[in-house]
Amino acid sequence: MIYLDADAYVADVDFKIAEYLSEKNQYAMIAAGSGLEPPRWWDINNGVFAINLGHPQGRMIAELWNAALMDVPEDELNAEEKWGDVIDDQAALHKILRDNESEIEPVFFRDDAYPRVFNWYGSFIRQYVRETGDLDKRLSALKEGVQEALAGVASLEVSADLIETAEHRAIRYQICDEVADAIYRGILNREPDEGGLEAVKHKLRHKITTFENEFKSCISSREFETRFDEILHRARQS
Repeated sequence: MIYLDADAYVADVDFKIAEYLSEKNQYAMIAAGSGLEPPRWWDINNGVFAINLGHPQGRMIAELWNAALMDVPEDELNAEEKWGDVIDDQAALHKILRDNESEIEPVFFRDDAYPRVFNWYGSFIRQYVRETGDLDKRLSALKEGVQEALAGVASLEVSADLIETAEHRAIRYQICDEVADAIYRGILNREPDEGGLEAVKHKLRHKITTFENEFKSCISSREFETRFDEILHRARQS
């Protein structure tokens, strides 16, 4: 599993990450150093790292880190005005690594060789941390980086304006749900069955299908054909 903070992105979509990870399957964790001197094996940047959940020490790290974070009451986290005032997630992970050094260090791979795979200027994943500027500057850099990374994908030129925000995604999901509901109520003239409705919503939300294809699928179905025949029959009798 690869963990990314919200200020990190995939810079090289062609990077053979599955091959890279399979070659290091004996390790529980792969992470780059924090950049502080002197370098210490446990002093890592926790904004981007890979953790092997198929490895017992990998699962141990994940469970201990989750427990440390979940131990903090939610209302205290919500009241936090500055990162680290309530809990420093990176320091918490460092403590777990130090406290379990004999078990973790032998199965820990430090991503320090240039070019690094993970980290601020990683060849695969890059991160714009707080030290690189204020929020607006970091968001701008992230958009530019994502745009550049996706520019050659499927011969599409991706605009930064097309990067979907959480707000836009919520609106799009709502539209998809309303269309899915309309297919049942408007075209098939019945209440949707829960399983079928959720399946259509999922396909539309995740762009597995399009509105057009879903409409075509509906009107070519046996159910619609039967309903259409009934409508024609009634029309002829009226």
